[in-house]
Amino acid sequence: MLIILEGVDGSGKSTLCKELQSKGAVRMEVKRWGQNPFGKYWEIKNNLKDTLVVFDRSFISDLVYRLEDGGTPDDMNLSQMCVILKGSKIVLCDTDSAFEDSIERGEDNIIDKQRSNRLKELYELVTTMFNKFLQVPVYRYDWKKQNVDDVINFIKGGEKDEKRTKEADMDTRAEAGDSSKASGKPYIGGEARKGICSRFRHDLPMGQRIHIRRRSRT
Repeated sequence: MLIILEGVDGSGKSTLCKELQSKGAVRMEVKRWGQNPFGKYWEIKNNLKDTLVVFDRSFISDLVYRLEDGGTPDDMNLSQMCVILKGSKIVLCDTDSAFEDSIERGEDNIIDKQRSNRLKELYELVTTMFNKFLQVPVYRYDWKKQNVDDVINFIKGGEKDEKRTKEADMDTRAEAGDSSKASGKPYIGGEARKGICSRFRHDLPMGQRIHIRRRSRT
């Protein structure tokens, strides 16, 4: 089984990856911009079926960053992502202090908190879409409130409750509308939504189509 760890810089992915390795997981990496990344993911998925394989970031990060900066994903198209994600699980690492923690550690990939917030919201939106429309189990992990045993429980089969929790949380935040701006939480604007909807609508296998309606704001 493939376990994909995602989230912004400073959210605890690398630490969680090491903890999962200490529990018997095997860490694998498919380099971005490499030749035929889909083939490499497919080979790992099929050759290590009985092994718990963990990735610290994946093609999902490439999709999120390209949605944020308006570029074209370099790794894989969405149809290929769907193939790899079938039977896999996503752990979305998310803490309120991720940006501050990354700066404190000396990371310089993202030095703008507003951009970090935009990326965080895009990670949440993209993983929720994979969860909602492709039934990929997604677990939100905050290392300051949970531990590796909670993640192990999710991996072993506790994804149904986590799926409902994540969907309920997203519905609550969506209902908030403009109040998310007032509270300081990131908000996905029209262009980002349009880009996500376009990619998912025209690139899914078997004719699946996604229709996302913006909630009216009063």
